[in-house]
Amino acid sequence: MTEIRSIVGGGDVAAWVEVHNEVAPVPITLAELEAYRDALAGNELHLVALADGAAVGVGFVTVEGEESDAWIGVLQAGRRRGIGRAPYEGLSGWARTAGLEHLEGRVDAAESDGLAWAARRGFEEITRETRLALDLADIPEEPPPAAEVEIVTWAERPELVPRIYAVASEAYPDVPGYEEHPIGPFEEWLAFDMSGPNDRPEAVFVALVDGEVVGYSKLHLSDAARPSPRTT
Repeated sequence: MTEIRSIVGGGDVAAWVEVHNEVAPVPITLAELEAYRDALAGNELHLVALADGAAVGVGFVTVEGEESDAWIGVLQAGRRRGIGRAPYEGLSGWARTAGLEHLEGRVDAAESDGLAWAARRGFEEITRETRLALDLADIPEEPPPAAEVEIVTWAERPELVPRIYAVASEAYPDVPGYEEHPIGPFEEWLAFDMSGPNDRPEAVFVALVDGEVVGYSKLHLSDAARPSPRTT
């Protein structure tokens, strides 16, 4: 028998992360999950499905205005047993009470089981995103920036953050998927986009021309996605 429940802390949260990282293409840490949920301020639901007391499936849905983002994952050994149905129904019901008329989700293209599962429930493809990886050992050295461009880090120049936000406010609408989602207030952007557990000021690089911020780039250094040190 499948038991479904919302994660509230302790073992359920740790079990959620463990199952998620077994099946999701991009892993997360416990600290990342907790920071993400805090930033959403209740506009989310994270569920864990248990069979015989063991976590075998997880799911979440977030709500922002009339938009949603949902995902469900089931361990390979637990598939084709109806386990995914419980979190799907729980997330759908919660989304309805939040005022949504439809549910949007994401499926990794390599997950043939997941694609078939979503199709059977009436989901239709509306967009595609491509995840890319760059092997830093094999790329040629980049030429230095133009003489008039100065590169500093946010750690070196913390007072620049309001001007970094101004650049983000102008640039976000050009990012696919953000066209209809204007950037939030400064405090929300700072907390959610720039101050997560693996966001570091020394990994935010700012381009200055005549002292003015004209661009920036940011690395999210996730401990979950970082390869383990090699031993010899």
